[in-house]
Amino acid sequence: MNKVAVITDSIAAISPEMAQEYGIGIVPAHVIMDGKSYLDTEIDMGMLYARLEEKENLPTTSAATTGQFLQAYQEMSQSAEAILVITLTSAHSAIYGAALEARELARKKLPKTAIEVLHCRTCCCCPATHCSSGG
Repeated sequence: MNKVAVITDSIAAISPEMAQEYGIGIVPAHVIMDGKSYLDTEIDMGMLYARLEEKENLPTTSAATTGQFLQAYQEMSQSAEAILVITLTSAHSAIYGAALEARELARKKLPKTAIEVLHCRTCCCCPATHCSSGG
């Protein structure tokens, strides 16, 4: 069993390959198009970019839910003693709040698993050569 598991939101832009290699859990946000919600990790990006180019009937986004985070905590608790959750800044999204709410629910369901939630204080992930981390 691992000491610590790491979970982040899909806004971190960690590739599926990297997530698998390092055992990082990814909780996806949602993209809403034409009244239908798609997980941003499963959406057809060609369809999304085509819609953005049209500049009409633009898609919107929605944060990952408390339930999604709770499910991720339950899954990761099977292989780790503690979980570190790193989310998008709370200034731009409800993702951090959902992760915190899920932690409160998990305290009852997973009393032996320590869960720490922090927001990274940035808007997205990008290589250090392209931008500096904001505050």
